[in-house]
Amino acid sequence: MKLKHTDMNIGLKEGTVSLQKYNPQWKVLFEEEKQNLEVLLSADFKTIRIEHIGSTSIPHIKSKPIIDILVVIDKETNIDNLTAKLENALYQKCSFQPRQGEVLFKRGNDAISTHYIHIVLENYDWERYILFRDYLLTKPNIAHEYEKLKLKLARQFRDDRTQYTASKKEYVENILNKLL
Repeated sequence: MKLKHTDMNIGLKEGTVSLQKYNPQWKVLFEEEKQNLEVLLSADFKTIRIEHIGSTSIPHIKSKPIIDILVVIDKETNIDNLTAKLENALYQKCSFQPRQGEVLFKRGNDAISTHYIHIVLENYDWERYILFRDYLLTKPNIAHEYEKLKLKLARQFRDDRTQYTASKKEYVENILNKLL
Protein backbone atom coordinates (compact mmCIF):
# COMPACT_ATOMS: atom_id res chain seq x y z
CA MET A 1 0.00 0.00 0.00
CA LYS A 2 1.43 3.34 -1.04
CA LEU A 3 1.32 5.90 1.76
CA LYS A 4 0.12 9.45 1.22
CA HIS A 5 2.25 12.18 2.70
CA THR A 6 -0.87 13.66 4.27
CA ASP A 7 -1.38 10.38 6.14
CA MET A 8 2.15 10.55 7.51
CA ASN A 9 2.26 14.07 8.94
CA ILE A 10 5.38 14.63 6.88
CA GLY A 11 6.73 17.91 5.65
CA LEU A 12 7.62 21.22 7.17
CA LYS A 13 6.94 24.83 6.28
CA GLU A 14 9.90 26.50 4.60
CA GLY A 15 12.32 28.12 7.04
CA THR A 16 10.76 26.67 10.18
CA VAL A 17 11.98 24.04 12.62
CA SER A 18 9.76 21.52 14.34
CA LEU A 19 10.93 18.15 15.61
CA GLN A 20 8.69 15.10 15.77
CA LYS A 21 8.96 11.75 17.47
CA TYR A 22 10.55 9.09 15.25
CA ASN A 23 8.05 7.50 12.90
CA PRO A 24 8.90 4.05 11.44
CA GLN A 25 6.90 4.97 8.33
CA TRP A 26 9.68 7.41 7.40
CA LYS A 27 11.66 4.38 6.24
CA VAL A 28 8.73 3.34 4.02
CA LEU A 29 8.57 6.84 2.54
CA PHE A 30 12.31 6.69 1.87
CA GLU A 31 11.95 3.34 0.08
CA GLU A 32 9.12 4.70 -2.07
CA GLU A 33 11.13 7.77 -3.04
CA LYS A 34 14.22 5.64 -3.67
CA GLN A 35 12.23 3.55 -6.16
CA ASN A 36 10.93 6.72 -7.83
CA LEU A 37 14.47 8.07 -8.16
CA GLU A 38 15.85 4.77 -9.47
CA VAL A 39 13.20 4.68 -12.20
CA LEU A 40 13.64 8.36 -13.02
CA LEU A 41 17.42 8.31 -13.21
CA SER A 42 18.27 4.81 -14.46
CA ALA A 43 17.70 5.48 -18.17
CA ASP A 44 20.01 8.48 -18.42
CA PHE A 45 22.38 8.49 -15.43
CA LYS A 46 24.62 6.06 -13.62
CA THR A 47 23.56 6.03 -9.98
CA ILE A 48 26.19 4.68 -7.61
CA ARG A 49 23.96 4.47 -4.54
CA ILE A 50 20.88 5.92 -2.89
CA GLU A 51 20.83 6.17 0.91
CA HIS A 52 18.46 7.37 3.62
CA ILE A 53 20.40 9.96 5.64
CA GLY A 54 19.57 12.60 8.21
CA SER A 55 17.75 12.16 11.48
CA THR A 56 14.68 10.51 9.94
CA SER A 57 16.99 7.53 9.32
CA ILE A 58 17.86 7.24 13.05
CA PRO A 59 15.25 5.35 15.12
CA HIS A 60 14.28 6.71 18.51
CA ILE A 61 15.35 10.32 18.08
CA LYS A 62 13.21 13.30 17.15
CA SER A 63 13.63 14.80 13.74
CA LYS A 64 12.32 17.38 11.35
CA PRO A 65 9.70 15.45 9.35
CA ILE A 66 11.62 15.77 6.09
CA ILE A 67 13.15 12.69 4.45
CA ASP A 68 16.80 13.32 3.51
CA ILE A 69 18.09 11.18 0.65
CA LEU A 70 21.65 10.96 -0.63
CA VAL A 71 22.02 10.12 -4.32
CA VAL A 72 25.60 9.46 -5.38
CA ILE A 73 26.02 9.68 -9.13
CA ASP A 74 28.80 9.00 -11.60
CA LYS A 75 31.43 11.73 -11.67
CA GLU A 76 30.94 12.14 -15.43
CA THR A 77 27.29 13.15 -15.02
CA ASN A 78 26.16 16.33 -16.71
CA ILE A 79 24.58 18.22 -13.81
CA ASP A 80 22.55 20.50 -16.09
CA ASN A 81 20.91 17.48 -17.75
CA LEU A 82 20.26 15.89 -14.36
CA THR A 83 18.79 19.12 -13.02
CA ALA A 84 16.43 19.37 -15.99
CA LYS A 85 15.32 15.76 -15.53
CA LEU A 86 14.59 16.27 -11.82
CA GLU A 87 12.81 19.57 -12.36
CA ASN A 88 10.62 17.96 -15.04
CA ALA A 89 9.70 15.34 -12.42
CA LEU A 90 8.56 18.12 -10.05
CA TYR A 91 11.63 18.32 -7.85
CA GLN A 92 12.73 21.87 -7.10
CA LYS A 93 16.38 22.87 -7.08
CA CYS A 94 17.23 24.66 -3.84
CA SER A 95 19.31 27.82 -3.90
CA PHE A 96 21.21 26.54 -0.85
CA GLN A 97 24.00 24.18 -1.88
CA PRO A 98 25.53 22.42 1.15
CA ARG A 99 28.97 21.49 -0.22
CA GLN A 100 31.11 21.56 -3.34
CA GLY A 101 30.06 18.81 -5.74
CA GLU A 102 26.55 18.66 -4.28
CA VAL A 103 23.23 19.91 -5.59
CA LEU A 104 20.19 19.98 -3.32
CA PHE A 105 16.64 19.41 -4.53
CA LYS A 106 13.42 19.30 -2.59
CA ARG A 107 10.09 17.62 -3.04
CA GLY A 108 6.94 19.28 -1.87
CA ASN A 109 5.42 22.58 -2.85
CA ASP A 110 6.37 26.22 -2.42
CA ALA A 111 5.28 26.22 1.23
CA ILE A 112 6.04 22.69 2.50
CA SER A 113 9.08 20.47 1.92
CA THR A 114 8.71 16.71 2.38
CA HIS A 115 11.99 15.38 0.97
CA TYR A 116 15.50 16.71 0.39
CA ILE A 117 17.48 15.01 -2.34
CA HIS A 118 21.24 15.53 -1.98
CA ILE A 119 22.80 14.80 -5.38
CA VAL A 120 26.56 14.29 -5.00
CA LEU A 121 29.12 13.37 -7.63
CA GLU A 122 31.00 10.21 -6.64
CA ASN A 123 34.39 11.91 -6.60
CA TYR A 124 33.31 14.35 -3.87
CA ASP A 125 33.14 13.80 -0.13
CA TRP A 126 29.75 12.05 0.19
CA GLU A 127 30.87 9.33 2.62
CA ARG A 128 30.59 11.76 5.54
CA TYR A 129 26.79 11.50 5.39
CA ILE A 130 26.93 7.71 5.71
CA LEU A 131 29.65 7.76 8.36
CA PHE A 132 27.68 10.13 10.60
CA ARG A 133 24.41 8.21 10.15
CA ASP A 134 26.04 4.85 10.86
CA TYR A 135 27.82 6.21 13.93
CA LEU A 136 24.52 7.42 15.40
CA LEU A 137 22.89 4.08 14.58
CA THR A 138 25.56 2.20 16.52
CA LYS A 139 25.89 4.68 19.41
CA PRO A 140 22.42 5.33 20.89
CA ASN A 141 23.88 7.46 23.68
CA ILE A 142 25.48 9.80 21.12
CA ALA A 143 22.25 9.82 19.08
CA HIS A 144 20.33 10.96 22.17
CA GLU A 145 22.98 13.58 22.94
CA TYR A 146 22.55 14.85 19.38
CA GLU A 147 18.77 14.85 19.87
CA LYS A 148 19.12 17.02 23.00
CA LEU A 149 21.17 19.53 21.04
CA LYS A 150 18.59 19.55 18.25
CA LEU A 151 15.73 20.10 20.71
CA LYS A 152 17.54 23.03 22.29
CA LEU A 153 18.31 24.56 18.90
CA ALA A 154 14.76 23.95 17.65
CA ARG A 155 13.41 26.02 20.55
CA GLN A 156 15.98 28.74 19.93
CA PHE A 157 15.62 28.87 16.12
CA ARG A 158 11.99 27.82 15.57
CA ASP A 159 11.62 30.24 12.63
CA ASP A 160 15.18 30.16 11.31
CA ARG A 161 16.09 26.80 9.82
CA THR A 162 19.32 28.17 8.33
CA GLN A 163 20.62 29.14 11.78
CA TYR A 164 19.35 25.86 13.27
CA THR A 165 21.31 23.88 10.69
CA ALA A 166 24.42 26.03 11.03
CA SER A 167 24.35 25.67 14.81
CA LYS A 168 24.50 21.87 14.56
CA LYS A 169 27.47 21.94 12.22
CA GLU A 170 30.21 22.15 14.88
CA TYR A 171 28.79 19.14 16.75
CA VAL A 172 28.60 17.07 13.57
CA GLU A 173 32.09 18.10 12.45
CA ASN A 174 33.57 17.21 15.86
CA ILE A 175 32.16 13.70 15.58
CA LEU A 176 33.33 13.30 12.00
CA ASN A 177 36.82 14.54 12.89
CA LYS A 178 37.06 11.80 15.54
CA LEU A 179 35.97 9.17 13.03
CA LEU A 180 38.18 10.22 10.12
